[in-house]
Amino acid sequence: MATKVSRLVNYATKYELILTDDQDSTFLIAYTLRKGKTDLIKAIRNRGIDILEVTQLGEDAQFTFTSPQSATLGSWVVKFTGRTQKDAICTHSERPYIGTIAENRRTLTRLADAAVASYRA
Repeated sequence: MATKVSRLVNYATKYELILTDDQDSTFLIAYTLRKGKTDLIKAIRNRGIDILEVTQLGEDAQFTFTSPQSATLGSWVVKFTGRTQKDAICTHSERPYIGTIAENRRTLTRLADAAVASYRA
């Protein structure tokens, strides 16, 4: 069975893009091939629904670039960490993936809604 690191051997380096707040909550948005404004925008567009789910921000949240490699979204910061995917795996410090967190929250909401509905019936 191949380890996570061995599967990365023949692939390009990917850079870690995270979402963080001032309460020390940090989530992985994506690993991108480059660390630039274009890749940051692309990742946010691809994970937009999950980002809104986790941050509980409305669709009208203000998005502002603070540098070519970081931006603010309300009170949250989206930025490249300087780490690569390989660094994260080798140091056993992979961050929770925002897509998984958002899906878990949606599932819990559906289960809670179903429980309330069955209780009322």
